[in-house]
This record gives sequence, C-alpha cells and structure tokens, in this order.
Amino acid sequence: MSQQVVVAEYYAPEVVFKVPKGIDLNDKSVVENWFVRRHTLYIKYVGKDKEEEHEPVFETEEDFKFPNKEEVMKREDCELEDFIDWSDDEDEEEEEEDEEEEEEEHQFCWDIVVEDPNNKSLNIHDKVFYKLEDAEEYCDYFKLDKSIIRKFEKSEDGEFNFDFAVEEQN
Repeated sequence: MSQQVVVAEYYAPEVVFKVPKGIDLNDKSVVENWFVRRHTLYIKYVGKDKEEEHEPVFETEEDFKFPNKEEVMKREDCELEDFIDWSDDEDEEEEEEDEEEEEEEHQFCWDIVVEDPNNKSLNIHDKVFYKLEDAEEYCDYFKLDKSIIRKFEKSEDGEFNFDFAVEEQN
C-alpha cells in the first residue's frame, strides 16, 4: 500500500491597488520605479524626491489558522515529494520488503513466544526467525531458555502454520 500524505493549502491574501488614472507603471519616462510593501503601493515618479503612497482598494482577510483546502493523496502524487526527506520511511519499507523476501525463500522458521506472567494474553517476546542461529542468539541476548524455540515448516500453500510446531528445541 502506498503511503499517504495530507496536503493543506493556505491561499495567500490578495491586495488590489488602483493605479492613478492615466499612469502607466511601465512608462519609465513618468515612473522611475514602484513597489508594494506592507499592503501599501509606493510609486516614485521621475523628478520627485519621495514616493507617493496608495492604500489598497481591496484586501482579503485570511485566517491562517485553518487551511482553505485539505487533501489526502498518495505520497508519490505529492508535488513536493522531491523536497521532503522520506529516508526513514523508505528504510522501513525496505526492511519490510527484505523480511517478506526472506520469508519466501525459507522452508522453515523458528518462533519464540514468552507470555507475560501477569497477563497471559500479552506476549513479552513474540519473534519469528528464519535461521536457528538468529533465534538462539536472541535467546542468549535476553537470557531466555532455548527450549522455548519452536520450529515450523511452510505448508503447501506457502504459509507457516503456527498452530503445529515441527519440533521443540532441546
């Protein structure tokens, strides 16, 4: 399944200014330069020392507390995908793929299950290994008795049946 992302769009406020009648802001013989700062239009006319200030005739009042649009999409469809560091997620996906491939290639697996003595429905350890050595190393690390390791064989349908152990380790 593809990872999802949520994209929340905030539309920028819009400000509209009336340019004085008969003035072409691109005519360099009349207008030296013009710019907008903090919701004010400044026009510097040729030969004048000071800019003329113009207030907006229309302003949107946006509340940036809530986005204008929210959308759930697949990660690969997100236009910002190239700018976001997905490395942690990709590492997890690769690990899951490696585990699936490892399971496919093995006929046997070894299972370790240790129930919580205070709550029998909760497992403290519940791990599957595809190499006996890995299961034994896990037991050594957590100081578990290796007799809890159970061996399972893959059935004809390609799945491990964890209801019936082939053998218990001694």
